[in-house]
Amino acid sequence: MVYYEICYEVRASVTGWQAFFYIECIWQSSLFLSHVLDLLLTLKRNGHRTRLTTEFCRDIAWWLRFLRTYSGVSIISSFIWTAPDTVFSTDACLLGCGSLSQSQYFHIQFPPEVLARFLEIHLLEALAILVALRLWGHLWAGCRIQVFCDNAAVLSALTSGKVKDQSLAALLCDIWYLAASHDFELRTVHLPGKENRAADLPARWHLDSNFGARFWQLPVCASLSSVSVPHDFFTVYDYYRIYPRIGGTFFKEKNVQNSGAAYTLVQEF
Repeated sequence: MVYYEICYEVRASVTGWQAFFYIECIWQSSLFLSHVLDLLLTLKRNGHRTRLTTEFCRDIAWWLRFLRTYSGVSIISSFIWTAPDTVFSTDACLLGCGSLSQSQYFHIQFPPEVLARFLEIHLLEALAILVALRLWGHLWAGCRIQVFCDNAAVLSALTSGKVKDQSLAALLCDIWYLAASHDFELRTVHLPGKENRAADLPARWHLDSNFGARFWQLPVCASLSSVSVPHDFFTVYDYYRIYPRIGGTFFKEKNVQNSGAAYTLVQEF
């Protein structure tokens, strides 16, 4: 196994006011700076080094992906919500998912490769949210969005930003990437399955046509129009496959002096 290291001198260049500037301007970025800052703050003196953790590498991979598309302009959040600008709800079963916004809805079966990769319901619930945001997120730029979800694990992960499951972490990385790219704020509200029928019915539509008939009987669904979901909307960005490339290209030893090794950013991948 190859280990990559970072030295004390790098800490000074990426901590301090720069980190707080990014957190203030891009509020979603705080989730992807915590592991970076935690690791860097363990470096106490010149020449001190530490091994990069998987969480550190994942967060750096998120930043490298985001900065390729970032326009440099963000709306600084007031962190005071009076009411959301728009709402949507999602639901999933073990074979398919569904969602509805204020004007559209979709229902679709999961592709075979999705079912082979995501075996647990909380992962499929998170994937349903990701698909909905890929479908409608560009329409909600600069908005405050509220999503109704009946899965407690997904609700907790999206609220706290803390997750140990790597598959769920990858899904959340993509969700927050969309939030940062389109500059919208996302909040999750728990809605029990019995009350989330408008999303539950399209999620099971493929099982029985009666679910579709019951969907159209709901007053909230009467004026909705159907929208198709592209197959590639189920693709999840693999932040873990590029760990070696992060270590090999992000930090490169430039020279060694009495003060320790100096590293510099040399290229993107």
